[in-house]
Amino acid sequence: MALVIFPFLVLISFVVIYSIIESLKIIKTNKISEKNLAVALFISLGLYIVIIISYWGESRTWIFNPYFKIPTLVILVPFIIKSILNKSKNISLVALTDTLTVSIALNGIIGILFPSISFEILDFMSIEKYY
Repeated sequence: MALVIFPFLVLISFVVIYSIIESLKIIKTNKISEKNLAVALFISLGLYIVIIISYWGESRTWIFNPYFKIPTLVILVPFIIKSILNKSKNISLVALTDTLTVSIALNGIIGILFPSISFEILDFMSIEKYY
């Protein structure tokens, strides 16, 4: 299983590092407002709520499910959306890409600081894990 998880987590790590660097550039050049920073925080929290809701009603889950579900929903999907919107010529969509970049960076930092959060969500919801 490590042969599948490791490359996936390396990809996620590259996306997070790229997003953190881009976020620092965006914040340093004042390309993003405080309102959009707050929106990025709410997007991050909202994505974790979506994850909790996705586990709602499940009585058991595969032990490696969080390693795929959480990075995919909070990092990979927003990055793909950001990449698609980045090609747009609409100014408001470009501002949204900056907000998504900051959100991806925040989610990456949360994942780095709290690596066991996925299992804590499962334990909180009393979901049995199986191999």
